[in-house]
Amino acid sequence: MLPNARATGRIGNILPVVPNAFLCTFRFKARLIEVFAQGDVYHRIVDLENALLADLKERTLACSESLLKAVDFAVYVDCILSLAKVSTDLKLCRPTISNDPILEINKGRHLLQELTVETFVPNSVSMKTNSCEHSLHIIFGPNSSGKSVYIKQAAIITFLAHIGSFVPAESATVVREA
Repeated sequence: MLPNARATGRIGNILPVVPNAFLCTFRFKARLIEVFAQGDVYHRIVDLENALLADLKERTLACSESLLKAVDFAVYVDCILSLAKVSTDLKLCRPTISNDPILEINKGRHLLQELTVETFVPNSVSMKTNSCEHSLHIIFGPNSSGKSVYIKQAAIITFLAHIGSFVPAESATVVREA
């Protein structure tokens, strides 16, 4: 005998004891039986989904040239905006591009190194030659003295100047072509 029936002696008080979840589950199962009686609904849904995806693929391929142009433009604008934001946030300067064989960087900074150490001392680079022929500069010093940071800094500044970006230096003059 159920607890409510024993306490009151009547079966009619049992209904409030039955949890709502049980009634919902019973109704849901009844609905499932009804749906499955109509046939294999899952495969119908999968077939409709596949048909919709095939149609979407055909429509996308028909417009692929326009979509690719739009994506290329969005990528270009994103790059320009990113470079502009970084230029203002990190106080970068506009480099000068020269036809003369020269690399002049005044108080250049290596951005990643600057962000990882407590103090960073800006470095200047001055490389001038009389002709466009090959020249050799040797950098030497004790271990862990910053030789590789110095070389990478000059390379990064040159690269950024060549792609049209501002550079991490007070001023910079970079040769147009090597």
